[in-house]
Order: sequence, then C-alpha cells, then structure tokens
Amino acid sequence: MQERIQELMQKGEIRLDSGLVLPKQVAGLFEAVGWKEEASWPAEVIESAFNIHALARVTALTKDNRLVGMCRANGDGGYYVSLWNFVVHPDYQGKGLGKLLFGRLLKEVRQKIPGPELTLWGYPKEEMIPFYKSFGLIPPPKLGLVSNKLNP
Repeated sequence: MQERIQELMQKGEIRLDSGLVLPKQVAGLFEAVGWKEEASWPAEVIESAFNIHALARVTALTKDNRLVGMCRANGDGGYYVSLWNFVVHPDYQGKGLGKLLFGRLLKEVRQKIPGPELTLWGYPKEEMIPFYKSFGLIPPPKLGLVSNKLNP
C-alpha cells in the first residue's frame, strides 16, 4: 500500500515550505511531469516568476531537498489572484500532496489578501475540476476557475 503524504511528513521524509526555490529544482519537477517547454525556461525566468513576483508559493521537498510538488499564485494585492504551476511529481500523485499544497496556498493567499472577497483565476485540465470544486471554486464555462466565496 502506498504511504499517504501525512505519514511521509510524520516520518520527516516530506516537508512543506514557502521559501525560495532553486530554478534547477523547478526545472527538474517540470521535466518529471513531462512539461518540456516549462522545463526549458531560463533560470532567470524561473527566478523572477517563482521567487520575485509570486504573491505566494508552497513547495513540497523531500528530506534531501528534492522538489516533489509546488504551486504558486500571483495577484494584484487586493482582489484578483491567479493560480500557476500547480504540479506534483508522479511518484507522489494520489497520496494527498496536491490537497495539502493547495490548501496551504489558499491559506497563505488569504493572509496576504484578507479582504471580504477574493477572486481566483486558473485554467485547469478537465479532470482536475472536481479537485478544485472540493475547495469551493466554481468553474464557469470556458473561462477558468473563479470564486468570490473564499471568505476568511
């Protein structure tokens, strides 16, 4: 039986972080999930997108600092937030890591934008719609995920 992410965290084999990421780590994770174009982004682009301009980021790292999951959000600082690069390494998919990452990202976004309403934008694959709905997001047709129901 596969170990769930909570068990791996209790053993100290996985940890969540919101600190800076190394471009090499990000490119390696993109490569692992088959995102060839993103894996070839120059290091300075990854540095800018993930470390300088991200409103919030959450990563999952193994005890030897291998990046196995991440998601990030950018925003206008007041109302709109867009979701980007939500990815989990194939070896860790189906173990609850995505839910843990996304829940933590929403919490961090809410701490930075504490207003009464927050609109999240994203463009998920069709098979991911139930996942996002489980967090209260509403997918309007052909537009992406939008929700102004994420109250503090």
